[in-house]
Amino acid sequence: MTLPDEKHRTWWFDITTLLKQLSHRGERPKGITRVVFELLNQALISDEEIIVKMVRFDERTGNFVEITKPEYERWIAHNAKAGNFTGRAEAIARKRLPTAVKIMERLQSRRFERSLTVRNNEPAHPFGEGDIYICLGAWWHLNLMAGLRAIREKENVDLRIVVLIHDCIPLLLPNMCLDKVVIAWNKQLHDLRAASPILVANSQNTSRDALDLIRPDLDRIPVVRMGDQFKIDANICSLDDFSETDAFSARPYVLIVGTIEARKNHVLAIRAWRELKGRIGSAMPELVFAGSWGWNTNELRHEVAADNYLDGHLHIVEAPSDALLSTLYLNAIFTLYPSHYEGWGLPVRESLCHGRICLTARNSALPEAGGNLAQYFENNDLKSLVDTLEGLISNPARRRRLNERIEREFQPIDWRSSWEDLARHIQTSTDSPEPIASTR
Repeated sequence: MTLPDEKHRTWWFDITTLLKQLSHRGERPKGITRVVFELLNQALISDEEIIVKMVRFDERTGNFVEITKPEYERWIAHNAKAGNFTGRAEAIARKRLPTAVKIMERLQSRRFERSLTVRNNEPAHPFGEGDIYICLGAWWHLNLMAGLRAIREKENVDLRIVVLIHDCIPLLLPNMCLDKVVIAWNKQLHDLRAASPILVANSQNTSRDALDLIRPDLDRIPVVRMGDQFKIDANICSLDDFSETDAFSARPYVLIVGTIEARKNHVLAIRAWRELKGRIGSAMPELVFAGSWGWNTNELRHEVAADNYLDGHLHIVEAPSDALLSTLYLNAIFTLYPSHYEGWGLPVRESLCHGRICLTARNSALPEAGGNLAQYFENNDLKSLVDTLEGLISNPARRRRLNERIEREFQPIDWRSSWEDLARHIQTSTDSPEPIASTR
């Protein structure tokens, strides 16, 4: 079969995962949705001779619906307006009028959800011969892979499928994932394998995991390192601008960023702070969690309640805006990331982007993310964590030297470079009809 040359192929970006988050609240995409958002935007402004279009999977009909660029821009504009404020104005509004801001966001979200109705007489899919479908989001949801298999096998459309693997945690640590996510992974895994997609991973660690658990028949899964540049608003550097920080803004603090859930291992941090209190007393800094509450948090909530939020030394900033999050990074004495397992480790990179030391667990992809600029403790080891924390807290001169080294040596990864890596891997891989199987 003769395929169209590269400039006549269409690269279809699936933005289902991104649109789902845009419908919930007016905030910049985070986590997996941020990856979709940033890489798609780079593709749309790319000067390469490729045709970039967007598609979403409609769960109700099973159709793949084309999203035009004006529609996408309108939805992104909705997302930007949902909070209706940026920078210092956002901070002030959320501090003085929090209820009004939340009501406005809910109304905007309802309007947005109504705009996602399926148009009448839509075709089942818009894909043509030799096109490339790119899933950078949650491939395990909504029977995506089964739908793509049907297009390739029943309609005999030569559609090239590319899937980004963010992690294999539902297979490695199912007890630390939502039951519905573990069920979805195991249910969709057969269709993912059968669809024979081109796989890419976000770290060497994830690549190894995916080779072991998803496609052991492949010789390799290439890695695309994710961008980590964090837009820092130089006009916001004061914690006093945010009501969420009133309880700790006058004290030194250590920051943990991420969803508050069992896998992120906040419990270990709380236990470490109890140990620190006995060692260093009044020199102990505050502990700040920045993130939304996740699932399976009963143990953590019990730990928090057991001693009244570490006798007032633990503070939780729920769902911080980008402006607040950046300010928290900039004013922390250092950050901590005790997670049990990560596909990459964006909070580690973001801490370094802000010129702040990150003390992180030595496991999974975290040493890749932190390199020789992060500080490490042994995985889930309370004594190792407490000893390392004490060393950092009690030595401001050492912290200053480490931060100065970060300022000199840290090289952030821009999303343009991530896109170029992804595009190169796609172009190379789609020259052959199927991924290359291992000869081992």
